[in-house]
Amino acid sequence: MSRPRYTFREDDPTAVDSVFDRGFFARNPHRRYRVRRSSPAEVAGIEHVAGGPVTLLPGFAWFTTVRNIAPGKRLHAFLANDADAPTALSDEQARHVWSLAISPEDEERAEAQLKAMEAEVEAERVSVSDWVAVENLSALLRMHALEPGGGR
Repeated sequence: MSRPRYTFREDDPTAVDSVFDRGFFARNPHRRYRVRRSSPAEVAGIEHVAGGPVTLLPGFAWFTTVRNIAPGKRLHAFLANDADAPTALSDEQARHVWSLAISPEDEERAEAQLKAMEAEVEAERVSVSDWVAVENLSALLRMHALEPGGGR
């Protein structure tokens, strides 16, 4: 029996956890971090990466920490904690949990991913502003062509 494959893609609109994170950060645009209980798909992904079931201590559960980079650009880290641990945390508290959930090596990889994501966001922003500039120029040229004696 083959194991199912799990892909963690933030841009997958069908991923329930992605939808909830997107909604959370849309409602809280000032937030950069979030902590929540891990979804069953995330737990399955953790177990897939671990090569099999991961047994937690009694009374513990998986939690997901989310670092919001930009709309649609988020990083995730996972940790086991007391199942009753609160998740309604301030941004600073959630940032602290993020720092506990990620190893220094993973933090380096996350920073590299962050830089790549920021470059993507900047490229998208430049692309959109270039498109707006071209559209504005096209509109100016059309208006100029419509003026008496314009464009000649």
